[in-house]
Amino acid sequence: MSVYAPAPKPLTTEEWQEVAKTELPRLRELVGKHIGLLRHFINFEPEGLNIVINATALERRGGSEISLTMRMREVAPPKSGMPRREYAPPTAVDKGLDKIWSELERQLRAAGAL
Repeated sequence: MSVYAPAPKPLTTEEWQEVAKTELPRLRELVGKHIGLLRHFINFEPEGLNIVINATALERRGGSEISLTMRMREVAPPKSGMPRREYAPPTAVDKGLDKIWSELERQLRAAGAL
């Protein structure tokens, strides 16, 4: 199953800003070796992106195994004109997947499946 929503979902705008505060210094440090002063103009811009989450379920003895993956898909060019990556920042993936798993478990409990 594949689902998508406008970024920064499943994060809130505030959570996305927290991620940027955590991730941008290291990203800028790494790319600075290659692009110099332009590193200061790099930001995580959720506008124009969809977060795409793929869920794969496999039957296993005694139950199921579910795998989730997360990517970003550009649907409009970035306002900054800077290139973007396909993967969400690691902290965003952690936070987003935690929220998704929590909601899935809540729904399964409500349905009596857990």
